[in-house]
Amino acid sequence: FGSRPPAQWKVVPHVARSMAESLNGVLKVVAATDILYGAGHVYWHGDTRKYFNDLEMLGLLFGSVLIFYGQTLVIFISRGDHPPAALLMLGKLIECVFALVYAICIMAEASPIFGVSLVLYTMLGVPIIGFIHQKSRGGAPG
Repeated sequence: FGSRPPAQWKVVPHVARSMAESLNGVLKVVAATDILYGAGHVYWHGDTRKYFNDLEMLGLLFGSVLIFYGQTLVIFISRGDHPPAALLMLGKLIECVFALVYAICIMAEASPIFGVSLVLYTMLGVPIIGFIHQKSRGGAPG
C-alpha cells in the first residue's frame, strides 16, 4: 500500500534546492519577511514600551525601514535584475545592527517577545549577508 511517498514530497527538495541556488529566490523570501516583520513593528509600535515616551517611535521607524527595504527588493526582483551585492549587504547589515540596538533599548520595559524576536532577526540576518556575499562572488554556499 503505502511504500511510495506522495508526489508532493518529491517536489519539496527540488524547490528548496533551486531556491537556495538562485539569489532571486532568497531575495523574495527576505523581502516578504522584512515587509511582514516591519508591518508588525509598525502596527504594535506602542506595545514595545510600558510608559509613553519618544522611544516608542523607534518601533515605528524600524518597521518603516524594514518595509521600505522589502519593497525596494520587490521592485528590483520584479524588473528582473538585482541591486549591487554591496548595497544589499550594507542594507541588511544596517537593519541587523539597528535591530540589536533597538532590542537593547526596549529589553527592560517591553514584553520579552519583542526583544527575542529582534535578536532572532539579527541572528538570521547575518547568514543572509554571507549567502549574498557568496552568490555575488559566484561561489556555492557552504
